[in-house]
Amino acid sequence: LSISDKVEVDMLGLSDAHLQAALGVKEISGVQSTAEEILRTIHTQKELIEGEEELPKSLRTKSSLSSFLSGSTPAGVEVDPRIVAAAAALSRTKACRCSRWRCEFGPVWDWLVQTRARWDDLEGRVKAALAKRCTISDLQELGDLLQELRASCVVNEELKAELAQRIQFIVGL
Repeated sequence: LSISDKVEVDMLGLSDAHLQAALGVKEISGVQSTAEEILRTIHTQKELIEGEEELPKSLRTKSSLSSFLSGSTPAGVEVDPRIVAAAAALSRTKACRCSRWRCEFGPVWDWLVQTRARWDDLEGRVKAALAKRCTISDLQELGDLLQELRASCVVNEELKAELAQRIQFIVGL
């Protein structure tokens, strides 16, 4: 990818034969197909999260999404571990204006990273609300958090149950 910007050619768009010739390395093979498989994988995972696909097929827990983003394949997720590791490694490369592949990869990967950050933030707010001594005046906030948790794509039944239980307790006072 770094070469793409220097020579203003999308290196990942080249066939294996063209890459071998351009780089003078005969052992190159499968670069384009691997790059396309990485794109398919991250697009699929984004779609599974958005479509609220059942676990463990989708990355709808903080831990499974975090594992994926760090380059590990979570249990039950049917993707090639080498593709996941490659995606994580390539996410650490700089944006490359000459690579169609990198221009497509960046926004999808960023969406996955931002989704995890939103889930982290939401979980932190829920835990903070549950940690304090709640009264009737906190009912709206707790209800809003429960709605937000249910509306998010994250699967965290434990937090949902704790929030619902706290709301029921306050209402019963």
